[in-house]
Amino acid sequence: MVSKIEQAVEHLTKVENKLDELYEIAKFYRKELIDLASKEAEKLKARILEQAKANEDRLYSEEVSMAEEAAKEILAKGVWEANAVRKKADEMRAEAEKLVLDAILRGK
Repeated sequence: MVSKIEQAVEHLTKVENKLDELYEIAKFYRKELIDLASKEAEKLKARILEQAKANEDRLYSEEVSMAEEAAKEILAKGVWEANAVRKKADEMRAEAEKLVLDAILRGK
């Protein structure tokens, strides 16, 4: 006949084995959860980087567009001012030619 102590030891051994089994299962699922969380974090990181790149590209395009518009305005103003200077120079040249011609004719 098995004594009560032997039965208790046997029962405790079974409990300990079951606890070891549960510990291994918990360890396995912990690793699975960590792996899954890591994969999800990498996916999220990739999406965030993709969105950041898209935002960067959009902002860059907007800045380039604004710079091109500013350059067009500056160029148009420069052309207008150059034409105004040419016109004024032509007017002054005509006036200078007239003054020189008058001076030459009066000097004779």
